[in-house]
Formats: sequence, C-alpha cells, structure tokens
Amino acid sequence: GLRLSYALPQKSQGDVGVFTSSNQLTEQVVMTVENLTGQDWDVLVRETFGYTEQEDLEIAFTASPAFARQNPDGQRGILEWDLELASGDTQDITLDYTLTWPEGYILR
Repeated sequence: GLRLSYALPQKSQGDVGVFTSSNQLTEQVVMTVENLTGQDWDVLVRETFGYTEQEDLEIAFTASPAFARQNPDGQRGILEWDLELASGDTQDITLDYTLTWPEGYILR
C-alpha cells in the first residue's frame, strides 16, 4: 500500500572555476512516497548520501523538505525523514548534491 519511487532527473559533470580549476559532479535525487491505502501512515524514509574522508573532495547537499536526522546512531552517510502520509497522499523528497575535486584527480 506504500510505494517509493526513486528518480535521478539531473546529473551533470564538468569543469568549473574562475581562478582555479576543479572538477564537479552534480546530481539530483527525487524520491516520491505514495500512500495507496485507505489509512494514514507514519513513514520513515532513509537515504544514503556521499561523505568523504579525503580533504580534496568536497561534498555539499541540500534537501527539501529538510531531513529530520543526519548520521543516526553514528551511521555516516545516512539521512532520515519522518513523514505523515494521509490516505491517498503523495510526498516528494528532493536531494541535491555536488561533489567537487581538484583538476588532475580522478573520482572513482
């Protein structure tokens, strides 16, 4: 009765920079949660996101709506949303993130 759809509508990679040159990867994830049942539900949505241990790799992200928790119980790279879905309702969650690294490095 609950359905989660996952889409990557935007993904781009290229060179950026004004005074310095670096590489950048930009992605957008859209998750859609649908309540197809005849009752209201409290839903926990959990999504992974990138994190880095490398100084030269920068990761920035935004989420809409705002997430309830980041790195719950010390688990790195996890975001959580608490949703209240009424019968027949749909909720979109959009996660935009950008990875930036110096020229000459290869992202794997």
